[in-house]
Amino acid sequence: MNSASGTHQGKRGQARLLEKVFTLWDRAGITHCITHGYLNYPGSIRSDVDLLLAPEASPTALANLFHDHREWLGADVISVRGGCFKLCGWDEAGHRPFLLILDCDWDTHVNAQGVLAAPLVLASRRRWKQFWVPAPAHEFGMYLIRKIRKGSLGQEQAARLTELYCEDPEGCGRMIRTIWNRARPDMIEAAARSGEWAEVQSALAPLGRDFPRAREPILARLADRLSQVRQPYGLHLVFLGPDGAGKSTVVTELTRVWGGVFPAIIKEGFAPGLLTRMMKQDFAPNPQPHAQPLRSATASVIRALGYWLPNATVRYALHTRTVQARGALVLNDRHFVDALVDPVRYRYGGPQWLLDSIWRVAPKPDLVFVMDAPPEIIRARKQEVSPEETVRQCHAYRALVASMPNGVVIDASKNVDDVVRSVSLHIMQYVADRNASRQGKRTGSFRTAAPA
Repeated sequence: MNSASGTHQGKRGQARLLEKVFTLWDRAGITHCITHGYLNYPGSIRSDVDLLLAPEASPTALANLFHDHREWLGADVISVRGGCFKLCGWDEAGHRPFLLILDCDWDTHVNAQGVLAAPLVLASRRRWKQFWVPAPAHEFGMYLIRKIRKGSLGQEQAARLTELYCEDPEGCGRMIRTIWNRARPDMIEAAARSGEWAEVQSALAPLGRDFPRAREPILARLADRLSQVRQPYGLHLVFLGPDGAGKSTVVTELTRVWGGVFPAIIKEGFAPGLLTRMMKQDFAPNPQPHAQPLRSATASVIRALGYWLPNATVRYALHTRTVQARGALVLNDRHFVDALVDPVRYRYGGPQWLLDSIWRVAPKPDLVFVMDAPPEIIRARKQEVSPEETVRQCHAYRALVASMPNGVVIDASKNVDDVVRSVSLHIMQYVADRNASRQGKRTGSFRTAAPA
């Protein structure tokens, strides 16, 4: 499937899921409305869907509702942070996941004599197509305050404010005079009436002093950062297998397929040579990995303890875990685990127990995939090692992953699309179960299946 087709199907999937979410909320009696940006919904969802909800629809209640109806929704919640829900589903072809982000709020955080209090906004909401949206005057007030707080009011946003004013001039006028009673309400109303917003645009900074952003206490921000590190939204995946199993191809395809779900995708390999890293050169695969002699036992131990161990532990904590906390997907098509199966490739001549010990203390990836295929298929793709070594590695990788609770064997003899789809199903299941576990829900009872 080409990129344009995948993007189109992803947008259709987003539209279908958004409609189902609102249908579910209506049936459950959850009072809500989209605060702005809905004019092109459901066909075009440019970014997060910003929502205002009644207080009884707590984050926990919403998470439980989504979890209990995930099969009907055709999507799983893969992350919940405060009021931000990330729902992941499959496009109609069942090949590419898509993401729908619901940014929920329960208060407008505006002290404007109560005219924009959530109960008032929700009580006067109206239907627009199949969605609930605020009354024009409420949307006008909330949207203008939002733009003033951000210090940015473009021509498109200004035109939208004028449209809202024209829908209800009297209501918007009252809103302006109530909220901006000390900040030149006549200037704002004249701009809304005429569509000429230049004077307001030049006065955003002084206008914004009446609406300072609420700052989270430092300790609360620190606790949130620590929570992100402890329970990251991102993923760390490792792909193992003999040369010719298709690891690099699968990693490349996963980068394309999951690019719209994770904010960043980072591809990594096994710890490159020290000289290569110091000179910041790209690591080039060795076409004859078993051709060079092993290092001495002493040199191997020094390298394992002085480089491989810090790389597998300290660097993981400082780099991999950090980018995971920011939501990144980290993909390794080579990893320290490879040295457990094929130490000769890395010229390791030290004791096996040392490698086993390093792996025992090293933080583990979220999932470890072995690309498994009959040796003759692997040999047909690459012949970098002997036939006997290919057979040995196939058995060794399968045995290694069988001992891992997070290990998965993937049939790599299929075509690339089927292999990537199989891996993607495991990724989806993992993130859905992980989020359900964090929310205290039972996991493993439902497997998100892509459409047939």
